[in-house]
Amino acid sequence: MTATIAEPDAPPAGRVSVARGYRFELVKLLSHWRVRLLILACWIAPALFVATVSQQSSLPVDTVFGRWMHATGWAGPLVIHC
Repeated sequence: MTATIAEPDAPPAGRVSVARGYRFELVKLLSHWRVRLLILACWIAPALFVATVSQQSSLPVDTVFGRWMHATGWAGPLVIHC
Protein backbone atom coordinates (compact mmCIF):
# COMPACT_ATOMS: atom_id res chain seq x y z
CA MET A 1 0.00 0.00 0.00
CA THR A 2 1.39 3.34 -0.98
CA ALA A 3 0.32 6.73 0.20
CA THR A 4 0.49 9.86 -1.83
CA ILE A 5 0.42 13.35 -0.43
CA ALA A 6 -1.70 15.71 -2.43
CA GLU A 7 -0.34 19.17 -2.98
CA PRO A 8 -2.68 21.88 -1.62
CA ASP A 9 -4.26 24.02 -4.30
CA ALA A 10 -4.64 27.11 -2.12
CA PRO A 11 -1.64 29.07 -0.93
CA PRO A 12 -1.01 29.01 2.83
CA ALA A 13 -2.94 31.59 4.82
CA GLY A 14 -1.06 34.72 5.78
CA ARG A 15 -0.99 36.42 9.12
CA VAL A 16 -3.94 38.57 10.13
CA SER A 17 -3.25 41.87 11.85
CA VAL A 18 -4.50 42.48 15.37
CA ALA A 19 -6.57 45.45 14.20
CA ARG A 20 -8.37 43.33 11.61
CA GLY A 21 -9.10 40.58 14.15
CA TYR A 22 -10.31 43.12 16.70
CA ARG A 23 -12.60 44.75 14.12
CA PHE A 24 -14.02 41.35 13.17
CA GLU A 25 -14.82 40.49 16.80
CA LEU A 26 -16.31 43.93 17.44
CA VAL A 27 -18.61 43.68 14.41
CA LYS A 28 -19.62 40.18 15.50
CA LEU A 29 -20.52 41.39 19.01
CA LEU A 30 -22.38 44.49 17.86
CA SER A 31 -24.54 42.45 15.51
CA HIS A 32 -26.48 41.18 18.56
CA TRP A 33 -29.27 43.45 19.72
CA ARG A 34 -28.78 42.53 23.39
CA VAL A 35 -25.19 43.75 23.37
CA ARG A 36 -26.22 47.03 21.73
CA LEU A 37 -28.97 47.47 24.32
CA LEU A 38 -26.53 46.82 27.18
CA ILE A 39 -24.03 49.36 25.83
CA LEU A 40 -26.79 51.93 25.47
CA ALA A 41 -27.95 51.29 29.05
CA CYS A 42 -24.39 51.69 30.34
CA TRP A 43 -24.17 55.09 28.66
CA ILE A 44 -27.60 56.38 29.71
CA ALA A 45 -27.99 55.04 33.27
CA PRO A 46 -25.18 57.09 34.87
CA ALA A 47 -26.44 60.29 33.26
CA LEU A 48 -29.97 59.63 34.50
CA PHE A 49 -28.71 58.92 38.02
CA VAL A 50 -26.67 62.13 38.19
CA ALA A 51 -29.55 64.15 36.74
CA THR A 52 -31.96 62.69 39.30
CA VAL A 53 -29.67 63.35 42.23
CA SER A 54 -28.92 66.88 41.05
CA GLN A 55 -32.66 67.68 41.07
CA GLN A 56 -32.97 66.86 44.77
CA SER A 57 -33.21 69.86 47.04
CA SER A 58 -31.12 68.37 49.80
CA LEU A 59 -28.46 65.71 49.86
CA PRO A 60 -27.03 64.02 52.95
CA VAL A 61 -24.26 66.43 53.97
CA ASP A 62 -23.06 64.26 56.85
CA THR A 63 -21.48 61.74 54.44
CA VAL A 64 -18.59 62.10 52.03
CA PHE A 65 -20.83 60.89 49.21
CA GLY A 66 -23.42 63.58 49.89
CA ARG A 67 -20.84 66.37 50.06
CA TRP A 68 -19.05 65.24 46.87
CA MET A 69 -22.30 64.71 44.98
CA HIS A 70 -23.55 68.14 45.97
CA ALA A 71 -20.28 69.88 45.14
CA THR A 72 -19.23 68.24 41.87
CA GLY A 73 -21.34 65.24 40.88
CA TRP A 74 -18.20 63.10 40.60
CA ALA A 75 -19.42 60.77 43.35
CA GLY A 76 -22.00 59.29 40.97
CA PRO A 77 -19.61 56.64 39.61
CA LEU A 78 -19.07 55.38 43.16
CA VAL A 79 -22.56 53.86 43.20
CA ILE A 80 -23.07 53.06 39.50
CA HIS A 81 -21.55 49.85 38.22
CA CYS A 82 -22.70 48.70 34.82
